[in-house]
Amino acid sequence: MVIRGIFDTDGSLYFDNDPRYRCPYPVIDITMKNREVLDWIADVLHRRGYSVLKGIKSIRIKGKAGLHKWFKEISPKNHIHRNKYSNWKKTYGTGS
Repeated sequence: MVIRGIFDTDGSLYFDNDPRYRCPYPVIDITMKNREVLDWIADVLHRRGYSVLKGIKSIRIKGKAGLHKWFKEISPKNHIHRNKYSNWKKTYGTGS
């Protein structure tokens, strides 16, 4: 629930439209200055089977499989994130 709350307020979901990808490539991003909290989130997600990319002030989960897993397990409540995911899923499919 803590990770959901942080994502709902400080996280973002966007889609990389690089032409190398067959469809827009999903990226879940949480950015903050508190490195301790970011490390904790990354550790928890890694233990839950997520492939987490750590930056200086952010963590990212990329790809279709991570996106589906995130919305199934973390289940964000922010309507903006939910609408983006729903629209992307309708257009680009549900598989991993």
